[in-house]
Amino acid sequence: MNRRSFNRLFALGGLSLVSGCSHPLPPPKGKIIERSVVGKSGGGQTPLLSVTDDGDGPSVGSVLHGRSIGPGFVLDEELRGKLGRKYGNIGYYLKIRHEGYDGIQLAPADGSVKWYSTPVDQFNTVQIDDFVILATTITDSIGSFHRVVRDGTVAEKKEKPTDGRFGTISPDEDSRYVELKHAFGKTTIEIPYLSSSEIYDEIEVDGSYPFGVKRKTSEDGTPYSYLDSIDPGHGYSVL
Repeated sequence: MNRRSFNRLFALGGLSLVSGCSHPLPPPKGKIIERSVVGKSGGGQTPLLSVTDDGDGPSVGSVLHGRSIGPGFVLDEELRGKLGRKYGNIGYYLKIRHEGYDGIQLAPADGSVKWYSTPVDQFNTVQIDDFVILATTITDSIGSFHRVVRDGTVAEKKEKPTDGRFGTISPDEDSRYVELKHAFGKTTIEIPYLSSSEIYDEIEVDGSYPFGVKRKTSEDGTPYSYLDSIDPGHGYSVL
């Protein structure tokens, strides 16, 4: 094997090793301040929808065909199909204001703002004003979230959901129904969640809390948001 081939093989092997290990720097983290959807065709991009943290609602177009819109709007498979047929490939982007690096080299500076592309399932997991800790890919897009923390005020809580909005939940699933109010600019929106029994017992109606939020799927494939912790410190451990 000549030197050039060896160096090339070593570089590829090194990349594989690095990709499989935890990054030595803390992962990027910050607050989501904009969520945008664009159509990609013919070498250009068409802005379809953009929602920001100023609370003024969607700022581009009206592509949701009469559906409600808010800081955590979700693009389901049916709507993605309609947009894809009309606009071609669809791109999903999150703008994040970074927090808490204190000058660590090569990490986003505290207060810096950056756009990230993201898969649609991760795009649908978050809403405006969420605090997020990112798991980025080698191309510096978002692959997933280590943590999503969302502030909310408890409007209602029930032992078990009864209206089927979460799909078919397993009988042994540890779940309780919680309705949260979220401030969005000058308005307030209400969103339903399931939660662990520990969280359900700890929270009180009209109380405000920072919740750790995860995206789950019921037995029949219905996606829903799940409150898995109360997280005032935006906690995260790499271990």
